[in-house]
Amino acid sequence: MLRLLAACAALACVTAGVAADNSARFDVEAGAGWEDSSSPLLRLSEDGALVQIVGLSRLAGPVGRLAVDASNDWALTGALRLSLTAHGETRWSPSSRSLNLGAALAEAGLRWQLGTGSIGVSPSLLLLSVANRPFRAADSMRFDWSEVDADGGMRALRVESGRYRHAAEYLDLDADVRSISGNRRWKFPAAAIESIEIAAGVRKERNRRGLPDLSNRGAHASVELGWKLAGADWTANALWQVSRFRAPGPDELGVRRDRFLALDVTAEWPLSQRLALRTSLATSDNRSQPAIYNNRRHAVDIALVARW
Repeated sequence: MLRLLAACAALACVTAGVAADNSARFDVEAGAGWEDSSSPLLRLSEDGALVQIVGLSRLAGPVGRLAVDASNDWALTGALRLSLTAHGETRWSPSSRSLNLGAALAEAGLRWQLGTGSIGVSPSLLLLSVANRPFRAADSMRFDWSEVDADGGMRALRVESGRYRHAAEYLDLDADVRSISGNRRWKFPAAAIESIEIAAGVRKERNRRGLPDLSNRGAHASVELGWKLAGADWTANALWQVSRFRAPGPDELGVRRDRFLALDVTAEWPLSQRLALRTSLATSDNRSQPAIYNNRRHAVDIALVARW
């Protein structure tokens, strides 16, 4: 699930930099792998807490995946540009229906060039399904500022407000979400480590049903390194996150607190001008109080990527 969300988040940030005149793109990715989680918990937002969905079994088994990304932008007038992005992904497992996941993201954005940077406003809608059943619809509005350096580095700041709506059996999870985040990327073309990016943010989720044990605050920080080795482009990302809920749950086990740590390593080998082979390894560990929300996840994936 983390990889799916990372893909959605990356696509949603396509317009964070200064747009090029010819930026239309269309990507298709087909992959297969294995995933194993120690408990039936899912992470269904980029920096949100793990969610326990009643009825899911232990998540483990082979996984197939198909994803499609598309985006384009147009100059409207003066320094104003319009962008449209879309992402669709389906994942399935022949041995565990609980691993079946689906996502569809659509986003529109308006950006104004201001000197060496730009500001933007972007409404979006994300639909998620779990185990072949509709689960969450998340609509949001993001305001951001970004600036791109001449060497490819970038700095950005985002403020986002959103709403989670759920299928009938999960209405207690409906929430309003507010977040502030930023990132800074440096490029070093002649160095062994070609890029470094750090990011951090804070987040507040308020339950729309007035349930304080399902409302939480959180913070996250991450660092990503990029380099070339053995003909491939490599990236390694480490993410740290903490979440604290407002009140004890009905289980009388105390106020829930999560500490989450994840590591993802990806390598991509170009096969031709438009084709690439990508493989990734991911592991994460959520330590929680109460311990019923503890979760360890391991995943491996290999995929063929086609770009136009």
